[in-house]
Amino acid sequence: MTPTGMFLCGGSKTRIEMLFLFAYDMGDDKRRQKVSNLLCAVGMRVQFSLLECEVSEVSSIDTLCADLQLLLNDDEDQIRIYRIQDHPSEAFRILGSRTLEERQAYWVI
Repeated sequence: MTPTGMFLCGGSKTRIEMLFLFAYDMGDDKRRQKVSNLLCAVGMRVQFSLLECEVSEVSSIDTLCADLQLLLNDDEDQIRIYRIQDHPSEAFRILGSRTLEERQAYWVI
């Protein structure tokens, strides 16, 4: 399953309007893998169950949430989505040098 809509992720030169943080806790490994695959298609893993997604349109997040909801068991799973209000480059600090993935520019349409 892939989300519909346009996501602008990675190191693009286009101005990023919004940064979202996705944290998930799934009760089943198959659902966890499906959620992980969907989120990794549109964002960057920064911790094992935590991803950042830079988005140019709010409708893109609405579409992603609808796609994620289809994968959830409401009694066993939870995904938390936080919008980072500051400009993405000023929204966080990173302590430590360990990385899970290298940030690369890409488009998912």
